[in-house]
Amino acid sequence: MSDIWKPIVGYEGFYEVSDRGHIRSLDRYVKHWRGGNRLYPGRILEPHQERYLKVGLSKNGKSTTHRVHNLVMMAFVGAPPEGMEVCHNDGINYNCELRNLRYGTHLENIEDRAKHGKTTRGKDITQSVLSEKDITIIRNSYRKREVTQRELANRFGVSQHTVWAILQRRTWAWLNDNV
Repeated sequence: MSDIWKPIVGYEGFYEVSDRGHIRSLDRYVKHWRGGNRLYPGRILEPHQERYLKVGLSKNGKSTTHRVHNLVMMAFVGAPPEGMEVCHNDGINYNCELRNLRYGTHLENIEDRAKHGKTTRGKDITQSVLSEKDITIIRNSYRKREVTQRELANRFGVSQHTVWAILQRRTWAWLNDNV
């Protein structure tokens, strides 16, 4: 299966993107500071991954970083409609093949992440100081009018606002009180 290549929007003549999510630079001559032109042969670029695959592109001495999935969609589908963003059908952020991408709303993207088990919540969040058991104790204690929000905040080492958000189900909303 060979790649289908198209120019990257805004970088025509410099770079191309394939339907399989590969990025390549094209052969080009650049003026050398000592005079004359120097050939820079084209090559496949190696993207780096943080949360998404990214690649650095240069043109006219200016370098910018782009997400590979956005480059694929722009070249093969066009600009996103108003309020839409790129969604990965299989939930794998580094699978940037055209057949795995589509435009969807931000809410659809969030639902996709939940469907594929890619959302972190509760104790899986590294900054979380509370456990599921703590949340249940906070909600049950407050419901029984045993303590105030301030007392719960002091007891668990969090702010009163954090306790309020737990009680209002603004955080830990997915957790059933009877855990």
